[in-house]
Amino acid sequence: MFRPGSSNAGLASPENEMKSALRAMKPLSLWVLFSLLAITFVEVRPYLALAICVAGGIAMALSSLAGFYSPPQEATEQAGQKKGQA
Repeated sequence: MFRPGSSNAGLASPENEMKSALRAMKPLSLWVLFSLLAITFVEVRPYLALAICVAGGIAMALSSLAGFYSPPQEATEQAGQKKGQA
């Protein structure tokens, strides 16, 4: 992924590709875990299985969206300070 100010602007290294693959596997592994857990409770307690499915969906969504979060960059803060001075 290209980020302004990065040293390898746009070049994909094997380390970055491995990190992105692991990041993509996290929601998939959560889906498998919660699905198998819910299947074990379907016959015994169906409402518990449903709650496990909902919790798994929420956990999967949060882990998927966590990759899109980026903390504020210093350049943005500096631009705001310059704008206030002008």
